[in-house]
Amino acid sequence: MDPIVLPAIGLGAFAVIAGARWFLAREQRLKRRIKTLPISSIADTPEQQDVRVTGRLAYRGDRAPLEAPLSGRPCAAWRVVVRERRGSGKNKRWITILEESDSRDFVLEDESGRAIVDGTLVELAVDFDRKGGTSFFSGPSPYLEEFLHERGIATKGVVFGKTLDYREGALEAGEQVTVAGSGVWENDPTQRGKGYRDVGKLLRVSAMSDGNLLATDDPKLAR
Repeated sequence: MDPIVLPAIGLGAFAVIAGARWFLAREQRLKRRIKTLPISSIADTPEQQDVRVTGRLAYRGDRAPLEAPLSGRPCAAWRVVVRERRGSGKNKRWITILEESDSRDFVLEDESGRAIVDGTLVELAVDFDRKGGTSFFSGPSPYLEEFLHERGIATKGVVFGKTLDYREGALEAGEQVTVAGSGVWENDPTQRGKGYRDVGKLLRVSAMSDGNLLATDDPKLAR
């Protein structure tokens, strides 16, 4: 191999690693917080205590799912990060031009019961399983073009297309999801209790004592 090529490869690898670290830094911080909490099955979750519960995600029957903006897939929550490469020469750097997420109430189900998670409060630490980029010569997908246009962000400069890096993660139906929150038990007439006359119970998960409600699809945090 031509030795002159080696520095270029090294710089390219460094840029990829640095970019991955940037994307993962926030997610890792939130995952470390989730990992500090004790694990509980849904049925054994104590009231008003910060815990970690895991289950298969289902949509609430009375609400349509969201649509993830860059992939169009149905989901209960999504998060998108878009960066732009700016500058020239040694001054080139990645600038975050958009971070956005959305979520709705969703249901978690395990072998012991069901829980409703307050989607209005959820902060996501998701797997960015959809990713891509653009350059001077490779334009954005229709999904990305529309998403940025609606937010007043152009994908082209004066002449050439912008160099963009984008990632999307989502919580989808059937996916194993872990939530860090605090629960309250409510009567649920649609469920039968332990006794013949007992009313069933439904767990509603909301924010922890520090005000955070975290959700992740990282399988390592389910155990």
